Order: sequence, then C-alpha cells, then structure tokens
Amino acid sequence: VVTAKGPKGTLTQSMHPNMTISVDGTALEVTAKIENGTLMVPASAAGKALGLTASYEKTAEGEKVTLKNDKTTMVMDIGSDSYLVDGEMLSYGAATVIEDGVTWMPAQALADLADADLSLATGAVAFTTAK
Repeated sequence: VVTAKGPKGTLTQSMHPNMTISVDGTALEVTAKIENGTLMVPASAAGKALGLTASYEKTAEGEKVTLKNDKTTMVMDIGSDSYLVDGEMLSYGAATVIEDGVTWMPAQALADLADADLSLATGAVAFTTAK
C-alpha cells in the first residue's frame, strides 16, 4: 500500500485510486494519484486551472517542463526531484515523470507555485486560491 501524508492525515492509493481534483470548487476532468508516498497531479491540466502557463522542451540533455505565472517560474527536469524556482533549487520528494503523455508533478510543488492552499479529504484534492 502506498501512502501520502497530507494536512489531514495519511492517504493510501489503494483506498483512493481515483482522487478528484478541484480548483476553487470547480472539479477538473483529471485525477490525482499517490506515487512513492507523494501526492501527484497532472502538471498541465491542474496548472492551467490555477492560471499557470505550461511548456515542454526536449533537448540533448533531456526533457523539461516549465510552469509559470506572472511572478514565478518553475523548471522541472523530467525524472529529477529537483525543481528550479526563480533560480533556487528545491526538492519536493518526488521526481516529475511523464506517463502516457501526462506530466505528473508533486501537488505541493504546484500549490506553492500557484500560491494556493492544498487540502486533502477522502478521495479528493482541493486547491484554493486567494483570487
């Protein structure tokens, strides 16, 4: 059983296989998952719902995804658990990965970038912005 610790306790993937995601009360058409103990969300879909822009780049060094808003830029190297945020390297305990064409990233990294609160409930992940 895979577990993830969140603000309201421990969630397990087996108990919550298809966790819904909402942004400011609006449900998204994608789900979250727990990977190696970290709550992961689809970077592009969840990021766009939070007002971020996303771009993908493949270079000789590897693949990377950039998410940004009007204040902050986060660059994620695929397969690395290091996140470059406005020139500062941060770690969120899990690598950004691409599976079946979807880029997965730690939910907390996305919440921090979007300056959103992240809450967990049974089978649900909610991002709340100040608007």
